[in-house]
Amino acid sequence: MAKKGFLEGYKTYDTTDGFGHASQWRSAFRERMSKEQATEVLQSQELTPTSY
Repeated sequence: MAKKGFLEGYKTYDTTDGFGHASQWRSAFRERMSKEQATEVLQSQELTPTSY
């Protein structure tokens, strides 16, 4: 029996081209949600060890 790889059986994503620039991620996030909205969402949820 061949040894299984750590990620075998898990969905993985092709990241050969990288994840993009951090500034692009921030810009896309800001287009979708304001800081106030993000704060409201985080404060409305009960934080538990399983919520991460």
